[in-house]
Amino acid sequence: MYRKGASPTAIFVTVVTGSEGRLAGIHAQARALWLPAVDSDAGSIEHIGLTIFFPALSDNDKLWLWYGTLLLLVVIFIPLFTVYCWHKTGKASDGYERWLKYLAVPLVFECAWRSVFPSLYLQRYAFWDTMLNSIIVDRTFACIGELTWACQYTLVLRHIDTELTGGMRWTQTLAWLSVALAAFGECASYYNTATENELYAPKRSFMQWRCRLVVPLGRAQLKWCAIEIWLWAFSWVCLFPSAVYLFFKCPGKVFGSSAKLYLFILSLAVVGAASYDFLVDGPMYMSRYHADQKAHKKYMKFLEGLEDAAERRVVTRSYADWDEDMTWMLLYFTLAPLTASLMMFAPRVPTSKCIEAKLLQVPLV
Repeated sequence: MYRKGASPTAIFVTVVTGSEGRLAGIHAQARALWLPAVDSDAGSIEHIGLTIFFPALSDNDKLWLWYGTLLLLVVIFIPLFTVYCWHKTGKASDGYERWLKYLAVPLVFECAWRSVFPSLYLQRYAFWDTMLNSIIVDRTFACIGELTWACQYTLVLRHIDTELTGGMRWTQTLAWLSVALAAFGECASYYNTATENELYAPKRSFMQWRCRLVVPLGRAQLKWCAIEIWLWAFSWVCLFPSAVYLFFKCPGKVFGSSAKLYLFILSLAVVGAASYDFLVDGPMYMSRYHADQKAHKKYMKFLEGLEDAAERRVVTRSYADWDEDMTWMLLYFTLAPLTASLMMFAPRVPTSKCIEAKLLQVPLV
């Protein structure tokens, strides 16, 4: 299906165009436009991201442009926007609005912190030589922020379901399952951070997940890999059926209510996030894992690794060390806290539409 060792870009182009052979032509056009910025052997979307938009910049300039963008957007603009949303929404009228406000704060703080003190867990890369840039500090803030964010967007989904249908068991269960999978995924992330094993890194590709499931699961490493991949993949996927069903269940046009608009955006976001994980992020981690295997890397024990993550930092401001991860960090650190802040407005179904939806409700078989 794909060449052995095919890059994420090759896989993506094959899926979209149906022909891996077209990749050579695309690379040739890119090289003609941006030569010598785009290397046909680079292979990853992250590698060519800033190069396409700023071909004349040196690698050092690209790194500081990326870091400055994080500071401007995530440390200054988004926290100010969060404060604006907090005051704009006024005093919470019920527990739903109150919890949406409280749950937004940890993620906004986490992303701002990680923008000032970027790090890459398994490589132990840190931007600054300070305990504030410790790997374990970063991972802990990420754990708290990501779990509160998962609780926030599933709370909105469950509340809209309650307004429209009175709370169907399957939609409520899928929402809670998404949070549970995210929580177990955070445990797996702590494990890969401690051991430096890329195989346990979050968000594996669907192709890798499928391949792991068909092999005998008697070998512990493959078994745990399959379980971890399943957790991260379905933490997103299990939201999709509920979001789509409730979107069509909610009366009115897309912009007719905040609830319907939220369901529309959530449906698209889940597809986009899952696609990125399957086609880009997952293959990136797997390529690193295979490189470790070829180098016969020895992995740390869990407790030993946690201590190492707390104390050891490889301070680097080399573009080559950060460039593969710059795209996902910029997208995550900006879009995630932005959505958390917007959810403070507490999407709801208007009372008249709630009544209409319940009158038209047809029991599911």
